[in-house]
Amino acid sequence: LWDSILKKIINEKISFKMFCNGNPYDYGFAKYILKRNGLDEKKYLESNPTTPDQLVNLIYQYNSIISMRLHSLIIATSFNIPAIAISWDKKVDEFYKKINMKDYCVRVDESGEIILQKLQMLAKKTICDKRALELNVEKNIRNLLNTIDDL
Repeated sequence: LWDSILKKIINEKISFKMFCNGNPYDYGFAKYILKRNGLDEKKYLESNPTTPDQLVNLIYQYNSIISMRLHSLIIATSFNIPAIAISWDKKVDEFYKKINMKDYCVRVDESGEIILQKLQMLAKKTICDKRALELNVEKNIRNLLNTIDDL
């Protein structure tokens, strides 16, 4: 999956960085994926966050993300950052259904090409005015927490 996504990103000359939610195993896996694809981790891998604030600030800087982890998807959604979910667990599927984004939750066997097409479509639909969003962050987070409580 990740090899397919990386190959498509590189072929399209899209600027990217990989990040993790703080899990050391995920961080090691990201290093492995980059190495396997001949990519320098110093250039393409963010430092592993150790606090929730670091994770939020990390995700906030992106224009879009592709993620398997619910926390990063919730954070991105809170900031109106286009986010493609890679489904591996019912909770990811359910979250995307609840926020009316099920078309942007893809299976783990989906091709990198389809995933990037969906991300590009979502990015075009999303107006990401971060200045305006900063004023609405608290409201967005409350709404998302209510949605999560309903899961």
